[in-house]
Amino acid sequence: MKPHRAPFCRNPTLFLLLLTMTIPLVVQSWGSVSVVDQGSDYLHILYSADGDDWRHADRRCLLGMPENGTVSLDVLEAVEVSGPRQLSEEEAEKLRLDHLLQGPAQLDEPGLLRNQPVVALLFGPELTAAGELRLFDRVLVRVTFSGGRESGARIETGWSEELYRGSLLNYEQARNWRIVRSRPAQRSTRVEGQRVRMTLREQGLYRVAGSDLEALGVSLADIDPAGLKVMYGGGEVLPLKFPEGELELRERPIVVEDGGDGSFDSGDYLLFDGQGVSRWKYDEETRDYRYIDNPYTLDNVYWLELGEGEALRARQQNGAPTGEGREEDTYRVRLHQESEKLILLQTYGMKSGYEWYWEDFTGNARNYPVVIQGAAPGLVEIRLGFYGWTDINHRFDVKWNDRFVGNVVFTGKPFSMVEVSSTVPAKEGVNLLGLVHTDGNSSRLTRFDWYEVEFNRDLAAERGELIFDSRVADGTAEFKMEGFESEAPRIFEISDGMVEIVGFDYDPEGGTVVFEDEMAGRPASYVVAGPSRWKRPTRMVLDSPAVLKSTANRANYVIITHQDFVPAAERLAAW
Repeated sequence: MKPHRAPFCRNPTLFLLLLTMTIPLVVQSWGSVSVVDQGSDYLHILYSADGDDWRHADRRCLLGMPENGTVSLDVLEAVEVSGPRQLSEEEAEKLRLDHLLQGPAQLDEPGLLRNQPVVALLFGPELTAAGELRLFDRVLVRVTFSGGRESGARIETGWSEELYRGSLLNYEQARNWRIVRSRPAQRSTRVEGQRVRMTLREQGLYRVAGSDLEALGVSLADIDPAGLKVMYGGGEVLPLKFPEGELELRERPIVVEDGGDGSFDSGDYLLFDGQGVSRWKYDEETRDYRYIDNPYTLDNVYWLELGEGEALRARQQNGAPTGEGREEDTYRVRLHQESEKLILLQTYGMKSGYEWYWEDFTGNARNYPVVIQGAAPGLVEIRLGFYGWTDINHRFDVKWNDRFVGNVVFTGKPFSMVEVSSTVPAKEGVNLLGLVHTDGNSSRLTRFDWYEVEFNRDLAAERGELIFDSRVADGTAEFKMEGFESEAPRIFEISDGMVEIVGFDYDPEGGTVVFEDEMAGRPASYVVAGPSRWKRPTRMVLDSPAVLKSTANRANYVIITHQDFVPAAERLAAW
């Protein structure tokens, strides 16, 4: 995930009048706001002040949100510039008129920007009842979106799309939440030869209900629950060279809840585990995790086949704790951060190519904020990716939370990955990863590509969901989790397939869950979530299997393109 600067946090005061609504976007050129972490339903946003002049200490940015959804704000960290300041009655009244009273951060009332539901996020000082003003140097907040409806990522033509891109701090995320015009209800479709294309963007448990299929025009009376299949192609980037052998869809085991009556009604549903295209994957050969990146899309695709016969189902396994397993109450978290800002090799002035990188180092230093929640004691491992660019030794000092960790050295032009470890544990909130280029010669260019940080986190659910990998690869482990007060979860082991863990201990008052599992020579992966945290695919489309290899086809060529380039592809096809 690349840090994204707020477009509307750069310009002087601006008032934007739209046909659908009027939103006063009061923007001051003071301080900076950036997204430092995000998921499909949340943002971590960091505000950094440029000074302590209270007359310009506010900042407003616009966020897209789901239609008919809700948005909540949690302040994770607020660092004051200095002690509170006593204001005169005149100065305090000016702040009251400007509505800058609820610092360090607050949400305004939701509105509408053409087809995009929006809400304004405000950062500012806090005026106490005693007339004292608290100014903040750094504020870290979490904005959580819930409920509402997702329409799937949409692109509008003309100036509308540029308006969204230039206005919204979470432009890419918010594209899934635009309002679409209602379409006439589809007539019922028989299921022979039909399947559903399901698009998703993040890891979790996904539910598809009979009502979802009805909305696509599928006749539920024709569905045999025993024949429902979820197929998956792996979600990885296709190789540049033509692959050896065929790329096949493989069936994934799923859970089908049909009430035991042999029919799939509107209230029945199936569950499957889904994952994003960019993710961590365990390598059986190296016995370690590596990050898989997809630079082309955020969307992963699964297929639901509406066939007949017997399909794969998740088996159940008893997870009742015996007290004999190794107790585990933490797990390792791995973060990968990169920003594809600059192209490595540029031809004829065109900004196009396969390799991009974050930024240049020429004897300078830089701090990178790393937001961590649920931090637990333990070793912090740091990996750094560089392009040397020149045939010399490249040296960097690495710091973690302003503490020197070590010096790294690599040689030459090719890509290099270096590692260091810190005994200084991760802390709650904003951590700082510092890089100091110590070559002492500004002409010795080095290009920084990405960083990875690995640390310990408590086995605690975040809003009723926990996804983790075990720290042990052999023997029996007993996992002790917390944070499930709102509802009892279901537990699935998803390392290679889908196995439901049953018989675990659950304390609804304390919100604790304890289960046991036997490792199979590699770390196991788990997803734990209750019904309210089960996800829904961002988009579902009724589809028929392609027959491109059929000799009945007479096409001269096939165009495969990203949705952003569909208009251009259509012009090419019509040419």
